[in-house]
Amino acid sequence: QPLDESMLCILSSLTGHIVQFVERRSTQQALKASQERFQAFMDHSPAVAFIKDEGGRYVYVNQPLKERFKFIETPWLGNTDFELWPRQFAERYRQRDEKVLACNTVIQAEEVTPTAEGGLRYWLALRFPIVDMAGRRFLGGMALDITDRKEAEVKLAETQRTMKTLLSNLPGMVYRARDASTGAMEFASEGCRELTGYGPEDLGDGATSYRDLIDPQEREVIRGKIGQAVQQRRQYELTYRIRTAQDEEKFVRETGVGVYSASDKLLALEGFVSDVTEQKRSE
Repeated sequence: QPLDESMLCILSSLTGHIVQFVERRSTQQALKASQERFQAFMDHSPAVAFIKDEGGRYVYVNQPLKERFKFIETPWLGNTDFELWPRQFAERYRQRDEKVLACNTVIQAEEVTPTAEGGLRYWLALRFPIVDMAGRRFLGGMALDITDRKEAEVKLAETQRTMKTLLSNLPGMVYRARDASTGAMEFASEGCRELTGYGPEDLGDGATSYRDLIDPQEREVIRGKIGQAVQQRRQYELTYRIRTAQDEEKFVRETGVGVYSASDKLLALEGFVSDVTEQKRSE
């Protein structure tokens, strides 16, 4: 029996509701899946992440942040840095938050946080403004722990300082030359002043080449012997005369070796030159 018009209207309306329900359910499922992906991404990120409202109250923190600062017993959500951190740290964090919101800009900076043991951790932090669909303003932040890098930098600086002190007190010149033929220096220690009368800045990028200080009668012979040692991948030890900036003749002994790349390309010469004038004259 054919359906009457009223029944058709009912079925049409019912079909429309079913379609809307299915679409809404599909949208909700897609939204839930998207939220779950975002949460999984943030919770497995190597960076700690947070979102604060304009008043500085935390409205979101990811799992890595909670894990890294699990010694903080105060709940994160709904509290400000002043409830979570010692005041001197909280004030610094708040100042940077306010600058981001006031200037509506992204700020990258190194920061420190205290540890449960009384030490410090170093972070490379990125802060940025966020505006939601309703026009509300928030502050987002992410930070990577760079403590290991900072500690390595401190150790490197200390090593460099120690090496500089040692080299400056050596009775001679430590060098690194980038050109085997001309002897143009990448580095010359402070001992070069006493040895040659020229400073590191003169023998480095200056107009003075160390090889030009060698007695002209010996210069080409010395250059050839160094070149031969480089070709044979062996150390060289040479004694010769130089003429200093004060026009004084000195006997020097040079010991050096070539430095090569992984592809066996000569990168530089490294060595040490000392004054043996008294020894030679006593002979």
